[in-house]
Amino acid sequence: ILSDLLVRLEYSETSTFEDRPTELVMNRNFKLAHFEKKEDSKYITVKTKYFTLTYLKGTIFVGTKVSPDANLRINLNDTDKYWYMNHPEVRNFLGTSYALDGEVSKHKLEKGLYSTDGFVSIDDSHSLIFNEDGSLGKRNDKRIDVYVFMYKRDFGAALRDYFTLTGFPPLIPRYALGVWWNRNIEYNAKTIENLTYKFYKNKVPMSVLLLGEKWHRVNPKMKSGLSFNETLFKRPKRLTDFLHSKGIKVAVSVNPFEGISEKEDYYLPFKSASGIEGTGTLPFNLFNKNVLSAYFDYLIHPLMNYGVDFFFINYNNPKDMVSLRALTHYHFNDFKQIQNRRGMVLARNGLIASHRYPVHYTGE
Repeated sequence: ILSDLLVRLEYSETSTFEDRPTELVMNRNFKLAHFEKKEDSKYITVKTKYFTLTYLKGTIFVGTKVSPDANLRINLNDTDKYWYMNHPEVRNFLGTSYALDGEVSKHKLEKGLYSTDGFVSIDDSHSLIFNEDGSLGKRNDKRIDVYVFMYKRDFGAALRDYFTLTGFPPLIPRYALGVWWNRNIEYNAKTIENLTYKFYKNKVPMSVLLLGEKWHRVNPKMKSGLSFNETLFKRPKRLTDFLHSKGIKVAVSVNPFEGISEKEDYYLPFKSASGIEGTGTLPFNLFNKNVLSAYFDYLIHPLMNYGVDFFFINYNNPKDMVSLRALTHYHFNDFKQIQNRRGMVLARNGLIASHRYPVHYTGE
């Protein structure tokens, strides 16, 4: 019982329970909740201000098709509403979506926090976990790990407990609220300077220049890259210094999941530090600590030394949300550590506690 309206349901056949933070959950140390507990040889009953939970001891939480609430039932006090494992929750108001790429009509939205039923559940069973060294890893066992908010009509209290559980949204840098410019065309240093002067001439205060897929060296097998194309930008630092002098931040699009090309400036140091064997384009394994460290040391930080302010993670694969969320997390935290400023990253919505990693990209 985390609070008067929030309960965590965790079931493990091996009786091992997860106390580490996860992608979703950053904090479980709530203020002491007030509840009444009754127990006999068959049932455990817990009652708070908002709900009454009844559990058939020694059973998994999931009931039968005929009686889905046979093993576990949570009643919303003073109403006829109740929740059970795998409840359809059809009255949910819905929330956001991964992205809107290519959408021209109604888009499927994911489950949100609020419902006219007065409750919502969030499944944390398959989320990545944070190891002691801060790295993200996958669980090696199967478990049920669900958080149920039973808030009736107290939406404010539900939101408060949600942020206490998952972490509060960070403040974004002030420049992120300004005018952004991005066109996926081939720019060079001269055309960017001309573009800047046009903004100035028309009294439009550009805050961010985002370079798309054509700022880096060309590899016909890949859309992405991690080194400036010297044909377009002979002196990248001079260009970023010029933009910074005009109050404009610089961002570039990256997608390391396509692989690390032999055309990159620091390909050999990356290969040596990552321990990857072979030639040609090297695979990018986000969950290999050596690969991840080499990625930031030899591919990302050199770009920051050139004056790149933050990165657009242009990874569009809704079947691999785990990798998107993990890379977004690492980029956001690397930015804060290196810059010692408010974190900043641009990426598609990872859906799980994505409010911790602004800003979201809606798609193409």
